[in-house]
Amino acid sequence: MKTKDNASKSRSWAIVGLETLVIVALSLYIAFGLGLFIKHHCWDTLTPQQQDQILEQMSRSAQENTLLT
Repeated sequence: MKTKDNASKSRSWAIVGLETLVIVALSLYIAFGLGLFIKHHCWDTLTPQQQDQILEQMSRSAQENTLLT
């Protein structure tokens, strides 16, 4: 009986590990897909001047936030 319990416990941990791996993989797939969607439908429609302005604002904001912490 003890060997059967140990086997089922190890199988259970293997299933939990596999489930965790699937969840992480799907999460990364969704995040990557959303990133591509935003890039294609939002960023690519901006003019180069608008893109430069946004990048400058982001870098300025990052510098201000690091000074506050």
